[in-house]
Amino acid sequence: WEYFLNPQQRPQGGQQRRAVRGVGSGFIIDLERGLIATNNHVIDGADVIGLKLANGETYDANVIGRDPRTDIAVVEIKDKKFNRKGLSYLTLGDSDKLEVGDFVVALGAPFELEASLSFGIVSAVKRDVQLDPYSNLLGSFIQTDAAINPGNSGGPLINMLGQAVGINTAIYSKTGGYDGIGFSVPSNLVRRVIEEILNKGSVSRGYLGVLLQNIDADLAKDFGLPAGVNGGALITKVEEGSPAEKSGIKANDVITDVDGRRITSDFQLMSAVGLSSPNQKINFGLYREGKKQTINVTIGNFPTESKLASMDPRGASPWGNGSPNKGSKTDDFGIGVEDLNSSLRSRFGLSSSRGALVTDVRPNSPAARTGLRPGDLILGVMANSNLAEIRSGADFYKASRDKKRISLRLERQGQFFYVQLEK
Repeated sequence: WEYFLNPQQRPQGGQQRRAVRGVGSGFIIDLERGLIATNNHVIDGADVIGLKLANGETYDANVIGRDPRTDIAVVEIKDKKFNRKGLSYLTLGDSDKLEVGDFVVALGAPFELEASLSFGIVSAVKRDVQLDPYSNLLGSFIQTDAAINPGNSGGPLINMLGQAVGINTAIYSKTGGYDGIGFSVPSNLVRRVIEEILNKGSVSRGYLGVLLQNIDADLAKDFGLPAGVNGGALITKVEEGSPAEKSGIKANDVITDVDGRRITSDFQLMSAVGLSSPNQKINFGLYREGKKQTINVTIGNFPTESKLASMDPRGASPWGNGSPNKGSKTDDFGIGVEDLNSSLRSRFGLSSSRGALVTDVRPNSPAARTGLRPGDLILGVMANSNLAEIRSGADFYKASRDKKRISLRLERQGQFFYVQLEK
């Protein structure tokens, strides 16, 4: 995945910071006020934003507002008396009316070649993709084969009526250039975000208060989902006092639809909730212990600050050199555990108060192949569609004994997820 900024020379470790220059595109949405829509990543981190307009005039710009989660930003020409001769604005069309095969035009400045235009078709609509390095972007994308390259970022995707139906945002490329797969933020999402920026100064986000994990075919079987239910979003933790807890959603629920729309991944659920409005009521279809039910939730307002778990950047064992548990037994899956205490809980940044703490992982064991490591806390063992709560090391050995395949519910420094082990 590549964003469309021109490649920049970034300072490496130990080097002095140097001035860098990035190139992106944008389009006027209000000529009288001098408002321009673009991508957030085009202006993110910039000390000075310079504009070159279609009539050749150059001006500086102020950032009116930006939303990193949808990669949309609005800037304003500083000079209120800027030369408007030869300029026009684009209206935002209805991206929901786009169909596969519709003709579109991409406009921008690829490789600093100003006002370049390329022609193609809509390859897909409502494409759910996660774009590195910003895999937390919300919403689906328009996919197009119109040629777009570095420098096109922030430019408009235009339909045959001359309306902007998207903002060109990313490409899939093995070479860093045009490979025929580009993605644009749909204009209906652009309109909503820009209206919130201009009217409120910020963008509201829906909040459910859960941690999520994709559910694959193996986990679907473990959680007793019926045949034909492929994928979903597994709730690995429910935050205390959150809208999810207040509505009755529980850890280990598998959400499969939102207001009747099929959900096949945690990313789709994250987007559905994140793009909803605070106080909006949503019906969640979910499976609990293999049985389908519907829960109505009043969505909350996303907190202004979130607590992020910090992981060991070296990837080293948190025990340091050597093992503190020489001689401790490991089970048939290659795991050695001990009871959690307050000292170990603090040492490994764990929020849970009970569980079986992993102290040893035997090399070349099923646990080692899965990536289990010392410091992980086992909270549950799923076997034969039955989940056993784990409060101690003895609980774990009992629950895993004589099993050929198990799924473990883990906490790793504040993150909750499942892993699967098989002998």
